[in-house]
Amino acid sequence: FFANVSLFFSLQNYKIKILKIEISFSFWLRAALALCRLHVSRFLYWIV
Repeated sequence: FFANVSLFFSLQNYKIKILKIEISFSFWLRAALALCRLHVSRFLYWIV
């Protein structure tokens, strides 16, 4: 019984870690995309 409980908690911690990594990754991905859009719009502005 105790082994199952500890396993369950370790799985929960693992899921939380994965979730945190995914959130930070999506955050950085959005930031990079926003920067790319900004640079592209500036570039097009200079061309036009």
